[in-house]
Order: sequence, then structure tokens, then C-alpha cells
Amino acid sequence: VTSEEPKVNPDARYNIKETSALLGIDRSTLRSYVKAGYIHPFMPKNRPRILQTRAPRTRFLGSEISRFWWQWV
Repeated sequence: VTSEEPKVNPDARYNIKETSALLGIDRSTLRSYVKAGYIHPFMPKNRPRILQTRAPRTRFLGSEISRFWWQWV
């Protein structure tokens, strides 16, 4: 994990590629951290029915990225 705090908008959503770049880790490492429960992806509530047929894209809120970073410093 990078030694500098990621510059993120707390309300913005970031995909796996962006999140791993902000944290300075590999995408596979980020996925491992999600599985281990260290960082939590954003799960929208009340998704429109038309979107429920596709697998949801993994996104992370900026606030969660910051929380995770502070946990590892």
C-alpha cells in the first residue's frame, strides 16, 4: 500500500483498476483484500430491474478507499 494518502473524492465511485492504482497495489491483491474483508465494495441498493440481469461492476467509494488506507498506515 502506498505511503501517501490517496487523493479521492469521498462520494465518488472508483473501479478496481482506479482503486488499485490509488492504493499502489495489484488488482489481484485488491480482490484478495475484498475476499478477506479488509476493504468493502460499494453495493447500490434498489438497482433498476433492467440492470439486475448483468453482473454488477465492482466499485469502491472514495471514503472506503481512505478508510482502508488509514487502517494500513
